Amino acid sequence: MKLAELVKYLKSESHLLKLYQERNLNTESEAMLAYMKGDINVNSDIAFFSIEDTDDERKFKEEGVEFFQLFPLEHGVEIYSYFDDEFKRRNYSDLEKAKRLLDYIIYDA
Repeated sequence: MKLAELVKYLKSESHLLKLYQERNLNTESEAMLAYMKGDINVNSDIAFFSIEDTDDERKFKEEGVEFFQLFPLEHGVEIYSYFDDEFKRRNYSDLEKAKRLLDYIIYDA
């Protein structure tokens, strides 16, 4: 999954629940975290790990692959909602939304 695909699930808590169900994510975890595999860019693959598995590390390795934390999924919904009016007003595509969110995470958060 790429960030442009993930933004569809960040629109609301109910959309996020669909992601949990589709990906069989751990609903018992204190937090599920979205990580980018390898480089931090809009084309990187996204993986999900529980906070218990990563100890909330910003960067960690699993089986020799480096991952960089983007956000806890619930926080992703909050970030998305912050930009929702802008997204609607400018009729952003999912890719444009992903780029805006990534810019926010890298430069503003």
